[in-house]
Amino acid sequence: MFGFSKKEPKIPGWDKDQKGNWVFTITEEEQVYVKSAFSQFEGFVAEKEVAEVLQNELRSSGLSNYAANLVLFNEDKKESKERTQNLEKALSALYKALSFSQSPMAYFTIAQIYEALNKKNLAKQTYKDFLDKCEEPERKNAPDIIRIFLKHVHANIPDCIQIAEQKVKELA
Repeated sequence: MFGFSKKEPKIPGWDKDQKGNWVFTITEEEQVYVKSAFSQFEGFVAEKEVAEVLQNELRSSGLSNYAANLVLFNEDKKESKERTQNLEKALSALYKALSFSQSPMAYFTIAQIYEALNKKNLAKQTYKDFLDKCEEPERKNAPDIIRIFLKHVHANIPDCIQIAEQKVKELA
């Protein structure tokens, strides 16, 4: 499930490779947020395996923060081309974030954006995806720094579960 229309509009940072597969780059706007996420760990030293996981989590977090800011910026705006474009940029960033880490909160935010774009079927399915991701076992064997980071990122999950369960019932 990716959410592009049949005419395949140009989405910032996404393109097709020679084989027709979707590939992405991080836009300059997104890079600001990714760099900010990394700055929190400047000077941190870890084993290679831990560092790779943490780097992916930080990339995902930065892209998710970028998307969240776009959503907040457009929350009170009426339907407009600019609002739609900004919400599509947020979706793009969240799908990029999911390529680095399968964060349940990214699914929740994607569902909210689909709902704001009046794509109720996609919203409902993505709320279900969020609920499924919340049922997956946590990374209990992950190093402490990763578990602490994920606990912080996923702090709002209990409230979001209640909202998602209600939305699945409400959306046609």
